[in-house]
Amino acid sequence: MVLAIVCIIGLFPTAKVEASIVTVNGGYTTRANAYSWGTYSTTNTITVVLPETEEDFWVKFTLPKEKRVYARCSYNAENEGMYLEMRNSSNRILDEKYSPDDVLDMDTVIPFMAVACDNLTSSSQTYYIHVNRGTCEGTMYFSLSMNERIKTGRGVFSFSGTASNPGNSSISLSGVDSSVLTLNLANNTESGKCSSYGTSCNRIKYLVYIYGSKCIEWTLQYRCFGWISGSTKMAI
Repeated sequence: MVLAIVCIIGLFPTAKVEASIVTVNGGYTTRANAYSWGTYSTTNTITVVLPETEEDFWVKFTLPKEKRVYARCSYNAENEGMYLEMRNSSNRILDEKYSPDDVLDMDTVIPFMAVACDNLTSSSQTYYIHVNRGTCEGTMYFSLSMNERIKTGRGVFSFSGTASNPGNSSISLSGVDSSVLTLNLANNTESGKCSSYGTSCNRIKYLVYIYGSKCIEWTLQYRCFGWISGSTKMAI
């Protein structure tokens, strides 16, 4: 049997973007007067100048439904102590990162921090990014950009072998699981974090083992709910 798996793949792409400069001078320092970034776009980068007299920078943006993105904030050693938050329209913190502990690619020439934002609702939503200088002193310079964090795709993978089930002789309401077939996706460049599956077989149970953002192994079982006293097998 061939199992069709829908995968969502975590990405941290690097994009060439055009930047605009936002100088924080008595404005954009609270949630109420946040800088309007508009609707999510991978081509919109802003460079922020935060004077030493200001503590905070707020920016808001609209994210269409079913979009999963991350906001990327550039970082340098002079900004050590700053922190970054992603908030929803109810002001609930969705993700937060602190420097220097949460800085990514610290050993490269483009270190950054990233906060995630997933709009899993049925309509567009407004979200806020809050940057605070923390213990950082002096005028701060940093850029903010956004990219898709997870993209949806589809792959077809073949399981081979036979899974057997002894049957539900005790008539358990929770059913009886079969033996397990395993498919290793560690070397498959198309694999990702698997969210769902499609198959022509009924009563399929699947288990996913996630390491980081990669789905590297699928296991497949089938569950017997019927009044079966003998053993059944499913060749796939």
